[in-house]
Amino acid sequence: MPATARVGRQGGDTLMAEVRMSRTTQGAGGKVRLSHRRKWLWIALSVAGLALLGAGALIGTAAYLAETLARVERVMPAETPASLGVAYESVRFPSRGDPLALDGWFIPAVVDAPAVVLVHGEKYHRADPTLKMLELAADLHAAGYNVLMFDLRGHGGSEGRFFSAGYYERRDVLGAVDYLGTRGFPPHRIVLLGFSLGASTVLMAAGEEPGLAALVIDSAFADINSMMHREAARRNRAARYLVPLLVWFTRLRYGYDIRDVKPLEAVATVQTPSLFIYGSEDRPAMVEDSHGLFSASGASAKELWGVSDAGHAKGYRTAPQEYVARVVSFMRRNVTSGLR
Repeated sequence: MPATARVGRQGGDTLMAEVRMSRTTQGAGGKVRLSHRRKWLWIALSVAGLALLGAGALIGTAAYLAETLARVERVMPAETPASLGVAYESVRFPSRGDPLALDGWFIPAVVDAPAVVLVHGEKYHRADPTLKMLELAADLHAAGYNVLMFDLRGHGGSEGRFFSAGYYERRDVLGAVDYLGTRGFPPHRIVLLGFSLGASTVLMAAGEEPGLAALVIDSAFADINSMMHREAARRNRAARYLVPLLVWFTRLRYGYDIRDVKPLEAVATVQTPSLFIYGSEDRPAMVEDSHGLFSASGASAKELWGVSDAGHAKGYRTAPQEYVARVVSFMRRNVTSGLR
Protein backbone atom coordinates (compact mmCIF):
# COMPACT_ATOMS: atom_id res chain seq x y z
CA MET A 1 0.00 0.00 0.00
CA PRO A 2 1.35 3.43 -0.88
CA ALA A 3 2.66 5.51 2.01
CA THR A 4 0.24 8.31 1.26
CA ALA A 5 -2.71 5.95 1.66
CA ARG A 6 -1.46 4.73 5.00
CA VAL A 7 -0.98 8.26 6.20
CA GLY A 8 -4.46 9.25 5.07
CA ARG A 9 -6.00 6.28 6.83
CA GLN A 10 -4.11 7.07 10.01
CA GLY A 11 -5.20 10.72 9.79
CA GLY A 12 -8.82 9.61 9.38
CA ASP A 13 -8.59 7.32 12.37
CA THR A 14 -7.12 10.14 14.40
CA LEU A 15 -9.90 12.52 13.34
CA MET A 16 -12.60 9.99 14.21
CA ALA A 17 -10.99 9.44 17.59
CA GLU A 18 -10.96 13.17 18.23
CA VAL A 19 -14.64 13.46 17.23
CA ARG A 20 -15.54 10.58 19.55
CA MET A 21 -13.51 12.17 22.37
CA SER A 22 -15.19 15.52 21.80
CA ARG A 23 -18.66 13.93 22.00
CA THR A 24 -17.69 12.06 25.13
CA THR A 25 -16.36 15.25 26.69
CA GLN A 26 -19.50 17.17 25.75
CA GLY A 27 -21.70 14.42 27.18
CA ALA A 28 -19.78 14.42 30.42
CA GLY A 29 -20.06 18.20 30.65
CA GLY A 30 -23.81 18.00 30.03
CA LYS A 31 -24.16 15.40 32.72
CA VAL A 32 -22.20 17.60 35.12
CA ARG A 33 -24.39 20.62 34.31
CA LEU A 34 -27.54 18.51 34.69
CA SER A 35 -26.27 17.21 38.00
CA HIS A 36 -25.69 20.77 39.23
CA ARG A 37 -29.19 21.82 38.16
CA ARG A 38 -30.75 18.86 39.95
CA LYS A 39 -28.74 19.61 43.08
CA TRP A 40 -29.90 23.24 43.22
CA LEU A 41 -33.49 22.25 42.45
CA TRP A 42 -33.40 19.77 45.29
CA ILE A 43 -31.97 22.43 47.63
CA ALA A 44 -34.64 24.93 46.57
CA LEU A 45 -37.44 22.39 47.08
CA SER A 46 -35.99 21.42 50.46
CA VAL A 47 -35.84 25.06 51.60
CA ALA A 48 -39.38 25.66 50.38
CA GLY A 49 -40.55 22.52 52.14
CA LEU A 50 -38.86 23.54 55.37
CA ALA A 51 -40.36 27.03 55.06
CA LEU A 52 -43.83 25.54 54.60
CA LEU A 53 -43.27 23.20 57.52
CA GLY A 54 -42.09 26.15 59.64
CA ALA A 55 -45.06 28.28 58.62
CA GLY A 56 -47.39 25.37 59.29
CA ALA A 57 -45.81 24.83 62.68
CA LEU A 58 -46.20 28.54 63.56
CA ILE A 59 -49.83 28.62 62.45
CA GLY A 60 -50.51 25.35 64.25
CA THR A 61 -48.91 26.67 67.43
CA ALA A 62 -50.85 29.94 67.18
CA ALA A 63 -54.09 28.02 66.67
CA TYR A 64 -53.29 25.82 69.66
CA LEU A 65 -52.54 28.86 71.83
CA ALA A 66 -55.76 30.59 70.72
CA GLU A 67 -57.78 27.48 71.55
CA THR A 68 -55.98 27.11 74.88
CA LEU A 69 -56.62 30.75 75.83
CA ALA A 70 -60.28 30.49 74.86
CA ARG A 71 -60.92 27.13 76.47
CA VAL A 72 -62.59 27.18 79.86
CA GLU A 73 -62.38 24.22 82.20
CA ARG A 74 -65.59 24.54 84.14
CA VAL A 75 -65.22 24.52 87.89
CA MET A 76 -68.47 24.57 89.83
CA PRO A 77 -68.72 26.32 93.21
CA ALA A 78 -68.28 23.84 96.03
CA GLU A 79 -69.83 26.16 98.63
CA THR A 80 -72.55 28.80 98.79
CA PRO A 81 -73.11 31.84 101.02
CA ALA A 82 -75.12 29.52 103.26
CA SER A 83 -71.80 27.85 104.13
CA LEU A 84 -71.02 31.07 106.03
CA GLY A 85 -74.52 31.43 107.44
CA VAL A 86 -75.59 34.07 104.90
CA ALA A 87 -79.04 33.88 103.31
CA TYR A 88 -79.12 34.20 99.52
CA GLU A 89 -81.23 33.67 96.42
CA SER A 90 -80.17 31.69 93.35
CA VAL A 91 -80.71 33.90 90.29
CA ARG A 92 -80.37 33.59 86.54
CA PHE A 93 -80.30 36.46 84.05
CA PRO A 94 -79.23 37.13 80.45
CA SER A 95 -76.03 38.76 79.28
CA ARG A 96 -76.72 42.13 77.65
CA GLY A 97 -77.11 41.71 73.89
CA ASP A 98 -76.39 37.95 74.01
CA PRO A 99 -78.76 35.01 74.44
CA LEU A 100 -76.51 33.49 77.11
CA ALA A 101 -77.98 32.82 80.56
CA LEU A 102 -75.76 33.58 83.56
CA ASP A 103 -75.99 31.92 86.99
CA GLY A 104 -75.59 33.87 90.21
CA TRP A 105 -76.48 34.49 93.82
CA PHE A 106 -78.15 37.59 95.23
CA ILE A 107 -77.56 38.37 98.90
CA PRO A 108 -80.22 40.87 100.04
CA ALA A 109 -79.58 43.51 102.68
CA VAL A 110 -81.28 46.76 103.64
CA VAL A 111 -83.75 47.86 100.96
CA ASP A 112 -82.24 51.29 100.29
CA ALA A 113 -78.60 50.15 100.48
CA PRO A 114 -76.47 50.04 97.31
CA ALA A 115 -75.69 46.76 95.58
CA VAL A 116 -72.15 45.51 94.99
CA VAL A 117 -71.50 43.24 91.99
CA LEU A 118 -68.51 40.92 92.46
CA VAL A 119 -66.79 39.90 89.21
CA HIS A 120 -64.36 36.98 89.38
CA GLY A 121 -61.27 36.42 87.22
CA GLU A 122 -60.34 33.73 84.73
CA LYS A 123 -60.64 29.98 85.43
CA TYR A 124 -62.78 30.01 88.56
CA HIS A 125 -66.30 31.19 89.41
CA ARG A 126 -68.38 33.48 91.63
CA ALA A 127 -67.10 31.78 94.80
CA ASP A 128 -63.42 31.64 93.82
CA PRO A 129 -61.73 30.12 96.89
CA THR A 130 -58.29 31.44 95.90
CA LEU A 131 -59.63 34.99 96.36
CA LYS A 132 -61.98 34.14 99.26
CA MET A 133 -64.88 35.71 97.40
CA LEU A 134 -67.52 34.13 99.64
CA GLU A 135 -65.87 35.63 102.72
CA LEU A 136 -65.64 39.04 101.02
CA ALA A 137 -69.32 38.86 100.07
CA ALA A 138 -70.23 38.01 103.67
CA ASP A 139 -68.16 40.95 104.97
CA LEU A 140 -69.75 43.40 102.52
CA HIS A 141 -73.19 42.10 103.47
CA ALA A 142 -72.34 42.53 107.16
CA ALA A 143 -71.42 46.14 106.34
CA GLY A 144 -74.97 46.61 105.07
CA TYR A 145 -74.65 46.10 101.30
CA ASN A 146 -76.65 43.99 98.90
CA VAL A 147 -74.31 41.68 96.96
CA LEU A 148 -74.65 40.05 93.55
CA MET A 149 -72.19 37.28 92.68
CA PHE A 150 -72.36 35.60 89.28
CA ASP A 151 -70.40 33.41 86.87
CA LEU A 152 -69.01 34.96 83.71
CA ARG A 153 -69.83 33.13 80.47
CA GLY A 154 -68.26 29.72 80.17
CA HIS A 155 -67.52 29.59 83.90
CA GLY A 156 -69.35 27.84 86.72
CA GLY A 157 -73.03 27.39 85.94
CA SER A 158 -73.30 30.04 83.22
CA GLU A 159 -73.80 29.28 79.57
CA GLY A 160 -71.09 29.84 76.98
CA ARG A 161 -68.21 27.79 75.63
CA PHE A 162 -65.21 30.07 75.42
CA PHE A 163 -63.40 32.93 77.09
CA SER A 164 -62.53 36.21 75.32
CA ALA A 165 -60.29 38.06 77.82
CA GLY A 166 -63.09 40.51 78.61
CA TYR A 167 -64.25 41.40 75.09
CA TYR A 168 -67.58 39.55 75.33
CA GLU A 169 -67.52 39.21 79.12
CA ARG A 170 -68.17 42.94 79.50
CA ARG A 171 -71.69 42.17 78.24
CA ASP A 172 -72.10 39.78 81.17
CA VAL A 173 -71.23 42.56 83.63
CA LEU A 174 -73.73 44.83 81.88
CA GLY A 175 -76.29 42.02 82.10
CA ALA A 176 -75.74 42.00 85.88
CA VAL A 177 -76.41 45.76 85.95
CA ASP A 178 -79.60 45.20 83.94
CA TYR A 179 -80.70 42.45 86.31
CA LEU A 180 -80.23 44.70 89.34
CA GLY A 181 -82.31 47.29 87.52
CA THR A 182 -85.23 44.83 87.52
CA ARG A 183 -84.85 44.66 91.32
CA GLY A 184 -85.06 48.42 91.72
CA PHE A 185 -81.39 49.37 91.67
CA PRO A 186 -80.61 52.24 89.27
CA PRO A 187 -76.97 52.55 88.08
CA HIS A 188 -76.15 55.22 90.68
CA ARG A 189 -76.76 52.65 93.42
CA ILE A 190 -74.60 49.93 91.87
CA VAL A 191 -70.91 49.34 92.63
CA LEU A 192 -68.78 47.03 90.46
CA LEU A 193 -65.88 45.22 92.14
CA GLY A 194 -63.68 43.08 89.88
CA PHE A 195 -60.56 40.97 90.27
CA SER A 196 -57.82 40.51 87.65
CA LEU A 197 -59.54 39.79 84.32
CA GLY A 198 -62.82 40.67 86.04
CA ALA A 199 -61.39 44.08 86.98
CA SER A 200 -60.35 44.80 83.40
CA THR A 201 -63.79 43.67 82.23
CA VAL A 202 -65.43 46.02 84.74
CA LEU A 203 -63.51 48.97 83.29
CA MET A 204 -64.66 48.17 79.76
CA ALA A 205 -68.25 47.64 80.91
CA ALA A 206 -68.21 50.93 82.83
CA GLY A 207 -67.22 52.69 79.62
CA GLU A 208 -70.60 51.66 78.23
CA GLU A 209 -72.63 52.30 81.40
CA PRO A 210 -72.28 55.90 82.63
CA GLY A 211 -73.69 56.81 86.00
CA LEU A 212 -72.55 53.82 88.06
CA ALA A 213 -72.00 54.56 91.74
CA ALA A 214 -68.37 53.40 92.05
CA LEU A 215 -65.77 50.95 90.76
CA VAL A 216 -63.24 48.87 92.70
CA ILE A 217 -60.51 47.67 90.33
CA ASP A 218 -58.33 44.97 91.87
CA SER A 219 -55.26 43.91 89.84
CA ALA A 220 -56.45 44.78 86.33
CA PHE A 221 -54.28 44.57 83.23
CA ALA A 222 -54.07 47.69 81.06
CA ASP A 223 -53.83 46.35 77.50
CA ILE A 224 -53.97 42.72 76.46
CA ASN A 225 -51.96 43.25 73.27
CA SER A 226 -49.09 44.73 75.25
CA MET A 227 -49.44 41.97 77.81
CA MET A 228 -49.20 39.26 75.12
CA HIS A 229 -46.05 40.79 73.65
CA ARG A 230 -44.61 41.20 77.12
CA GLU A 231 -45.32 37.57 78.03
CA ALA A 232 -43.98 36.34 74.68
CA ALA A 233 -40.72 38.25 75.16
CA ARG A 234 -40.42 36.93 78.70
CA ARG A 235 -40.83 33.32 77.63
CA ASN A 236 -39.00 33.06 74.31
CA ARG A 237 -37.64 35.45 71.68
CA ALA A 238 -39.25 33.46 68.89
CA ALA A 239 -42.62 33.57 70.66
CA ARG A 240 -43.15 37.22 69.67
CA TYR A 241 -43.74 36.07 66.09
CA LEU A 242 -46.71 34.06 67.28
CA VAL A 243 -48.65 37.09 68.55
CA PRO A 244 -49.83 38.38 65.12
CA LEU A 245 -50.83 34.83 64.16
CA LEU A 246 -52.66 34.44 67.47
CA VAL A 247 -54.55 37.69 66.80
CA TRP A 248 -55.43 36.53 63.28
CA PHE A 249 -56.63 33.09 64.36
CA THR A 250 -58.67 34.49 67.25
CA ARG A 251 -60.46 36.88 64.90
CA LEU A 252 -61.08 34.05 62.41
CA ARG A 253 -62.24 31.50 64.97
CA TYR A 254 -64.05 33.61 67.60
CA GLY A 255 -65.13 36.70 65.72
CA TYR A 256 -63.32 39.44 67.62
CA ASP A 257 -59.99 41.23 67.55
CA ILE A 258 -58.21 40.60 70.82
CA ARG A 259 -56.31 43.87 70.33
CA ASP A 260 -59.60 45.65 71.03
CA VAL A 261 -59.41 44.55 74.68
CA LYS A 262 -58.01 47.87 75.95
CA PRO A 263 -58.97 48.78 79.52
CA LEU A 264 -56.40 51.59 79.37
CA GLU A 265 -58.43 53.33 76.67
CA ALA A 266 -61.73 52.68 78.44
CA VAL A 267 -60.56 54.02 81.80
CA ALA A 268 -59.86 57.46 80.34
CA THR A 269 -63.53 57.86 79.44
CA VAL A 270 -64.94 56.57 82.75
CA GLN A 271 -65.84 59.31 85.22
CA THR A 272 -67.19 56.95 87.87
CA PRO A 273 -65.33 57.18 91.22
CA SER A 274 -62.70 54.44 91.14
CA LEU A 275 -60.53 52.69 93.72
CA PHE A 276 -57.52 50.91 92.17
CA ILE A 277 -55.91 48.10 94.17
CA TYR A 278 -52.81 46.00 93.51
CA GLY A 279 -50.56 43.63 95.45
CA SER A 280 -47.04 44.85 96.20
CA GLU A 281 -45.73 41.33 95.46
CA ASP A 282 -47.48 41.04 92.10
CA ARG A 283 -45.30 40.92 88.98
CA PRO A 284 -43.71 44.33 88.27
CA ALA A 285 -45.57 44.62 84.95
CA MET A 286 -48.92 44.19 86.68
CA VAL A 287 -48.01 46.78 89.33
CA GLU A 288 -47.10 49.15 86.49
CA ASP A 289 -50.45 48.43 84.86
CA SER A 290 -52.31 49.45 88.02
CA HIS A 291 -50.33 52.69 88.24
CA GLY A 292 -50.90 53.34 84.53
CA LEU A 293 -54.65 52.78 84.83
CA PHE A 294 -54.83 55.06 87.87
CA SER A 295 -52.93 57.82 86.06
CA ALA A 296 -55.07 57.52 82.92
CA SER A 297 -58.37 57.35 84.81
CA GLY A 298 -60.85 60.11 84.12
CA ALA A 299 -62.72 59.39 87.36
CA SER A 300 -64.21 62.28 89.30
CA ALA A 301 -62.63 60.75 92.42
CA LYS A 302 -59.92 58.11 92.42
CA GLU A 303 -57.57 56.36 94.81
CA LEU A 304 -54.68 53.91 94.45
CA TRP A 305 -53.81 51.38 97.16
CA GLY A 306 -50.96 48.87 97.12
CA VAL A 307 -51.57 46.00 99.55
CA SER A 308 -48.31 45.12 101.29
CA ASP A 309 -47.09 41.52 100.88
CA ALA A 310 -50.00 40.61 98.59
CA GLY A 311 -49.68 38.74 95.32
CA HIS A 312 -51.88 39.05 92.25
CA ALA A 313 -55.47 39.86 93.30
CA LYS A 314 -54.71 38.59 96.79
CA GLY A 315 -55.34 41.88 98.64
CA TYR A 316 -58.41 40.66 100.50
CA ARG A 317 -56.86 37.28 101.25
CA THR A 318 -53.74 38.97 102.67
CA ALA A 319 -55.36 41.78 104.68
CA PRO A 320 -59.12 41.12 104.87
CA GLN A 321 -60.01 43.63 107.58
CA GLU A 322 -58.08 46.51 106.03
CA TYR A 323 -59.39 45.57 102.58
CA VAL A 324 -63.03 45.72 103.65
CA ALA A 325 -62.46 48.90 105.66
CA ARG A 326 -60.89 50.71 102.68
CA VAL A 327 -63.49 49.49 100.18
CA VAL A 328 -66.44 50.35 102.43
CA SER A 329 -64.94 53.75 103.29
CA PHE A 330 -64.44 54.54 99.61
CA MET A 331 -68.00 53.53 98.77
CA ARG A 332 -69.52 55.53 101.59
CA ARG A 333 -67.60 58.65 100.55
CA ASN A 334 -68.49 58.36 96.89
CA VAL A 335 -71.84 56.61 96.54
CA THR A 336 -74.46 59.32 96.61
CA SER A 337 -77.34 57.11 97.68
CA GLY A 338 -77.38 54.46 100.37
CA LEU A 339 -75.39 53.81 103.49
CA ARG A 340 -73.45 56.51 105.30
